[in-house]
Amino acid sequence: MQVYEHINLYLKRRNMSKAEFYDKLVQLEPTLTNTGEVPTINSIYAYLNGRIGIDVELLPYIARVLEIPEQLLFADTPSARLAYIRHLAETMTEEERQLLSKVAEPKPMVLGATAMSGMFYDTKRIAKIFDKKPDNTHSETDRKIQRIHGLLPHAPDKYLTHIETQLLDYKGLTAKFV
Repeated sequence: MQVYEHINLYLKRRNMSKAEFYDKLVQLEPTLTNTGEVPTINSIYAYLNGRIGIDVELLPYIARVLEIPEQLLFADTPSARLAYIRHLAETMTEEERQLLSKVAEPKPMVLGATAMSGMFYDTKRIAKIFDKKPDNTHSETDRKIQRIHGLLPHAPDKYLTHIETQLLDYKGLTAKFV
C-alpha cells in the first residue's frame, strides 16, 4: 500500500471526511519548506487521491491528526508492527518503560464464550492456559499451547496463514471422527 492509501484507510476507520482531516491538519499549522505556507486544500486532496506525492515534512502532522505513530503510515502489517515495537523496546527510556509497565498490565479475562473469527472458544480454558500464576495444574498440551502462543508473534504472515489452514484442517478431521 502507498502512504496515501494508508491515510485513507485510517480516515475511513475514524469516520473522518477529507474536509475534516484538512481542517484538523491546518489547525496544526504545518508549513512547507519550499513555500513557507500551509498546504492548500487542493494539494491535500491531491495527496489523498494519490495524484501527487506527500511531502515528507507533513507526515508527523498527518500522523498526529490520525492519532497514530508515523510508522503506521508506511506499513501496518503484523511483521512491520513487530519490528516497530522491537525498535521501541530497544531504544526506550526508563520513564517510557515505567509508563509501559503500567499500561501493559494484563486485564482480567472474562469467562464465557467469546466469538473470534466466527468461531467460539471456551475462554475459561484459554484463561487457564495463559494464566501467569506458576501452578502445576497445566497439562502438557496446555504448556505446549502456551509456548506456541508466545512464539507466534515472531512468525511471518505467510507462515501464520499456513498454520491457520493446517489447524482448521485438523479440526475438520477431528470433528468427523468425534
